[in-house]
Amino acid sequence: MVKTIAAWNLRGLNTPKKQKLVQQWISKNSLNIVGLLETRIRPANMEAVKFGLGLANWKFISNAHMAPLCRILVGWNTERADISMVHSASQWLTCDALSLGDGSTVRITCLWVEYPNLSLQPVELPGGAEGVEQFYSLDHPRRFQRHFKHKG
Repeated sequence: MVKTIAAWNLRGLNTPKKQKLVQQWISKNSLNIVGLLETRIRPANMEAVKFGLGLANWKFISNAHMAPLCRILVGWNTERADISMVHSASQWLTCDALSLGDGSTVRITCLWVEYPNLSLQPVELPGGAEGVEQFYSLDHPRRFQRHFKHKG
């Protein structure tokens, strides 16, 4: 089983400085799969960002085709895992991760919600959030909403 999975809300990944920080974080923590959120990668800059991360043997998928800027970028070490996209939208990306070590799989969803939308516009997730089997059923979308109280 792939055990080293992590996510980071970056607030931008277009600069070489931020790309270097991500590379160091992945290396330091021996990560095999990462979900990078709120990357704000411009489509014309996508390949340069992937190259700038300097991660040999890594591949990436994103939801860049769903919005003017890429919000979610999922990367994986191709020597440890294989990823296939199940579904994506402007606010989430769901994929299946296969461990090349033991053949086990896990389904991963990276969800990005803009702060003003947390209570104003519920995020529609396929199947709702009742459990893994229902969560990924595209036949019965349910409304997923969580209210956050802002202190400040």
